[in-house]
Amino acid sequence: MISEENLNKMFNGADNIPKEKAIKKAVENYKISEKTATSYYYTWKGKYMKDNNKLNAPNVVQSNNHTEPKESPKEPKATLKLDIVGVNLKGENGTYKLCKNGLELVNEGQILAFENKQQWEDFKNEIDRAFEYGKSGKVF
Repeated sequence: MISEENLNKMFNGADNIPKEKAIKKAVENYKISEKTATSYYYTWKGKYMKDNNKLNAPNVVQSNNHTEPKESPKEPKATLKLDIVGVNLKGENGTYKLCKNGLELVNEGQILAFENKQQWEDFKNEIDRAFEYGKSGKVF
């Protein structure tokens, strides 16, 4: 795994640019795959956001759309709209965060992120190939 110092170096200033540009910059500058850069980005983001207390914000967004009752004074003066922006599930391998952008698995500061099922399948296939290569005896 990459050190926190290298993550900060790799994504320095990435909080001011879109995620895709930060990942593309890491791929170009550090000659790593897009999936590795994405994984590193989410690891960096998790640590950076936690350090800056941005991750401690509530997972519910309050809408400022207020309505004034016109017909009956017994109706509430304001209506609040709440949106679910994420769901956290705890499992054997860590905490799964389900959000609009996909799924994140967080365990001891490590983050794996997948935007869709195809990314997950590609990642799983890559791991399977690595295990097969290790079992083949070519490495050891």
